[in-house]
Amino acid sequence: MDSLQLHLRQADYHYVIDRVQNGASCSIIGMSNTGKSMLLRDLAARTGELPQTFAYVDCNLMLAATDQGFYEAVLRALQETLAEKGMAASLLEKLAACYRKMVQPESPFLVPLGFNDAIMQACQSLKGGIVLLLDEFDEAFATLDSRIFLNLRALHDKYRGRLAYVTATARPLRRIRTDPAVEEFYELVSRRERHLGMLTEPDAKALLLSLPAHPPTLPGLRSADETIKLDETEINYVWRQANGHPGLLLVVAQLLIQLEAGAPELYRQQGLELVTQQLDTSEMAQDECVKLWHQLSEGEQGGLLQFVVEGTAGLTEPVLASLKQKGILTQGKRTRVFGERFAAFVQRRRRTELDYPEGIWIDVDAGDVWVDGRRASTLTELEYHLLQTLYGRLGKLCDKYLIVESVWGQEYIDQVDNARIEKLISRLRNKIEPEPNNPRYLVTVRGRGYKLLQYPSQVHSESR
Repeated sequence: MDSLQLHLRQADYHYVIDRVQNGASCSIIGMSNTGKSMLLRDLAARTGELPQTFAYVDCNLMLAATDQGFYEAVLRALQETLAEKGMAASLLEKLAACYRKMVQPESPFLVPLGFNDAIMQACQSLKGGIVLLLDEFDEAFATLDSRIFLNLRALHDKYRGRLAYVTATARPLRRIRTDPAVEEFYELVSRRERHLGMLTEPDAKALLLSLPAHPPTLPGLRSADETIKLDETEINYVWRQANGHPGLLLVVAQLLIQLEAGAPELYRQQGLELVTQQLDTSEMAQDECVKLWHQLSEGEQGGLLQFVVEGTAGLTEPVLASLKQKGILTQGKRTRVFGERFAAFVQRRRRTELDYPEGIWIDVDAGDVWVDGRRASTLTELEYHLLQTLYGRLGKLCDKYLIVESVWGQEYIDQVDNARIEKLISRLRNKIEPEPNNPRYLVTVRGRGYKLLQYPSQVHSESR
């Protein structure tokens, strides 16, 4: 897979290269699992071919949503990149010293100072400077203190031409956060936004051809030495199901390979029919569709549901243009929803649109949240995980440890503090509560945790 990345999304790859070679920063925007991470990892893998040093930073690896957590994640990634490329030991030791000063600071002021010192050392020592590839940047940009982004802008201006940023998000930065304090950082990329659509048909089929051959799971039915590779008919089938969405392409292909491994060769063609049946109930395929659905705005969701009834005549020009830009609607002989899997998902959504009664309800099939008969604003991934946790224990207490384990993972039990939980609770209330400052559904049980109430009449005196 890694070697194939050099041949995918070449136009997007060269777009980024052309910008950063001139010292500019840029923004990559694409929906869930459409290949943003693949593109950024490809850029990082080519460090030796280009004058700049590209450091891939997965912002999901921040240990905390703080300046220290962000700076640590960046410096860890930079140190790992330079060590892999065999950079001078003297530079690595200088960066390590800055990192130690930052993670064990005698004063909070030493955190940004240690980070800035490390960036200075790298910019002055590395030929061509550095490019920080900030992947999964959505949550970081939405929640981190604005001073971080002012600092990043100041560093960019100080080392102009030797420091650039490439951000990867599901939505444009300005739609994620609008406060004036981050405007200076946004200006760095505002005129250099690259929207990723779906993979082209040649790229999608090349991705499928790159999948490693799998041995049969039941050697008694087929030769133990035989491996399963997708043939042309099967690749065309996967393309029809998933079109150019990498996440769905891999789900369909893997399911096809799993079903065929161990099946007699005589039934290989019949396997396509079995895969179609399996896809109708596949949780992985459903999850990919739900993620895409959640990353559409309410207007785009409504427009897409209208499209399946009226076609393009039911869409406004801005909604139509946006859905085409994201690859949700494809233009061939006629405009259609991309891929048979997602098209079927949208059709089900249209058929199951219900008038929900008063209270909190989650449509698990689509991941939509309904409050008093109205669909709530689209939730972020963390917000939705939190709501799922609370919804699974309607009317029952959820303490801090349960929330952290369910939302962030058990490994974060000692790293996510009360303030971070309260901030996430506040964001969720802003989307599901008619009056966020006077919550009726998501209530606090003082000193103990939180409850989600399906009906507002269930509020108890100990809750606020």
